[in-house]
Amino acid sequence: MTPTQSDDLTKALARDGAASVIDSMLGDAAALAEKAEDRVTLVMQLLEEMAEHRVAEACCLMLLLWPVASELMMHHICDGIDLWIAHTNSATLKEHLRHIAALETNHGLKRHYEGLLHIKHEA
Repeated sequence: MTPTQSDDLTKALARDGAASVIDSMLGDAAALAEKAEDRVTLVMQLLEEMAEHRVAEACCLMLLLWPVASELMMHHICDGIDLWIAHTNSATLKEHLRHIAALETNHGLKRHYEGLLHIKHEA
């Protein structure tokens, strides 16, 4: 992913929100991959490429990919996302994590986000 493409995704994130961007990316991946697992893998690869240019924003998007990967039992993707979050020190990421944790209605997912927030708080 080029820096320009990373900037475009960052603009879409600010304009439309992370959930909308992830839905769009998964939709775009459907043209390339039939299986849901392959679509999630493609999106994760794109987000990792984006992280080379815009790490905080890529991590904000990864957080919304996490529940999709978890539902598909793609633990390697979930673990990768958790590592990205744990190793990215950014006020933007911390604020986004607080926001999605506060809005989450699924108790298990809310607890997971709060756990990541605790890791970020101590960093």
